[in-house]
Amino acid sequence: MKLVKIFAVLGVIVALLAGAVFHYFMDGALPEDPEFAINIEELRELAEAPSELRPTTIEYEIVARRDVPKLGTQAGLERSPITMARAVFRLRSEWGDTMIDVGMTDATRQEFMAEDVFEAEAMERVTAAVAGARSIVVTHEHPDHIGLLGQIESIRPDADGILLTAEQLAGIPKFADNGELPAMLAGLKPVSSDKPTVVAPGVVMLPAAGHTPGSVIFFVAMADGREVLFLGDTVWNMSNIRDALGRPRFVQQFLMPEPEDRGAVYDQLASVIALAEREPDLIMLPSHDEDNIDGLVKLGLLSHQMNSEPEPALQAETAP
Repeated sequence: MKLVKIFAVLGVIVALLAGAVFHYFMDGALPEDPEFAINIEELRELAEAPSELRPTTIEYEIVARRDVPKLGTQAGLERSPITMARAVFRLRSEWGDTMIDVGMTDATRQEFMAEDVFEAEAMERVTAAVAGARSIVVTHEHPDHIGLLGQIESIRPDADGILLTAEQLAGIPKFADNGELPAMLAGLKPVSSDKPTVVAPGVVMLPAAGHTPGSVIFFVAMADGREVLFLGDTVWNMSNIRDALGRPRFVQQFLMPEPEDRGAVYDQLASVIALAEREPDLIMLPSHDEDNIDGLVKLGLLSHQMNSEPEPALQAETAP
């Protein structure tokens, strides 16, 4: 009888462990009827602008990198390495440049993301681009996306062009030297967190709280007619979309500075997947997928390095 009890106890332990592994690592199923909706017709209407004012070129820089196992980016137990690239984007147009995210200083990287390999020259180019931008927006309030705004006083861009939600503004002080919101940002009127907002010709900010309270998605209508959805950290990798699997609970609950809203993020991913199926020409651009970025470079959509002038050759390649 003792042996039977031992095996029964072992069976219960194995079942509990298997359940925990499934719950925290393998369960990535998405809702069939998500509450979050991406109204592409509304975004297109808001993005209407003369073609000469809309973005002609998208430049990017990768300011840091870190290799992580795939099980850290989507549900499952696959351990093959994936590079988490910390990307920053600049939209070039005759109207003026728009920054999507601003990166972080090396000091911020050492404090919050010490395992990342920092790219100092890339960050220097980003800092110069931020200083000259007409519009500055961010996808959310994590250090690799918003950290540089903690030191914005030393860069002095046009403050009128810094367009942030109240939630994003509230996230900046932790990246400032004195722990306070920089003075030049203190008087900013926040962008609405309740509805899509035009932040530059052809560029629309769509609130998408979940990964953080201030997370947003950007819809961009390019001058050549192509459309791009900047997903920020709604997903970390295109495989989340291809495999229809979200981030695992272990990462969401224990490895993030603040746990993300799983229900909201999974709703958003389900909506993005449905939109990708309906709009196969819509270009999806997560912030951290370097392989996807490399593929878009080959297609002529992205240009590496934030140059002082747009690249005529690239513009010619992307002309309709």
